[in-house]
Amino acid sequence: MSPEFFARPDIVYPRITVPQNYERRKVWLFRALDEQDNRRATSGLLYDDDIDSHYSYSNQVPNSRQVKEGDLVLVRDNQVLLGAAVIQEITEQEQTVERLQCPICGNSKMYWRKNRQDWRCDGACLRPHKLDADARSTTRPIVAQETTTMRTARYGDTWSDLAGAMLASEMEQLAERWNKQNSIVELNPQRVSEFFSRLQIAVRATLGPDELESRLASGGFSERAVRTRRGQTQFRAHLVNRFGSVCAFSGPCFLAALDAAHLYSYAEHGEHRRNGGLLLRRDLHTLFDRGYLAVDRSLRVVIHQELESGQYRVLHGRNLGVEIGQTEKALLATHFDRNRDGLLL
Repeated sequence: MSPEFFARPDIVYPRITVPQNYERRKVWLFRALDEQDNRRATSGLLYDDDIDSHYSYSNQVPNSRQVKEGDLVLVRDNQVLLGAAVIQEITEQEQTVERLQCPICGNSKMYWRKNRQDWRCDGACLRPHKLDADARSTTRPIVAQETTTMRTARYGDTWSDLAGAMLASEMEQLAERWNKQNSIVELNPQRVSEFFSRLQIAVRATLGPDELESRLASGGFSERAVRTRRGQTQFRAHLVNRFGSVCAFSGPCFLAALDAAHLYSYAEHGEHRRNGGLLLRRDLHTLFDRGYLAVDRSLRVVIHQELESGQYRVLHGRNLGVEIGQTEKALLATHFDRNRDGLLL
């Protein structure tokens, strides 16, 4: 009996790139850290994931040595599926890294507690010593130096956006042998194929193994010129998971045409807040950022007087198309107040 996979019926996904005959190849699930968790992994390493272009991992990570060029990967964070890609190249580099150790028991299972701004030991302090969370925490862990081999799996231009198509709690159904602690998990190709079918997306085959090897040898893959901010892919995925494929101003929209719009200045705050954004059609996102579109306290769209005679006139007075919370309402009110000069009030 096939597992019942979660799939958003309100999202139209773009085509996904897969290797030729990918059902016969290895398929992997990579777990990327959320931006707020991306200080250090359990091992003490800082990873430089730019999710839609590459994934970095240590050769000490389980399954790391089995990952090969040409394999299909699905990428998730701790909440949702983010996307899929084909590994075009794997590079290796020796690095001297810091490993954090508990000053009480010497264990390296150290976890950053953002709310407390300290490190919690989940090693021997937890078992067998059974210390409570505060007693086994420190602001000054021991910092040890060691050399490790870091691998980087690069996707070239094969990244496919699957933001929110599956919840993290459901991904076990795709695995050969599930271990929620592992950052790299082997998936069952047939189950992945069934999952894609349920999403009703078109599969686009990429290069076969022979052609892939030839392209790699000749340096035929290029890095995309446009890079996203760290955490932007995850920020957008969480908005898609929350709102569906819907522009908050204009209504249902093709997923690839939607931007994750911050309701505050990202440049000023430097972080992605999950309750601080909306999905907006790309042109509307630009107008919103420039103050030509706003949302008043009645949650109605307001346009700038310069847009009154154009195509955007139909948006004026339209109710916001999604349900939002108090945080978003406050941010929209601040944006409205800052840009009210020139708006049609």
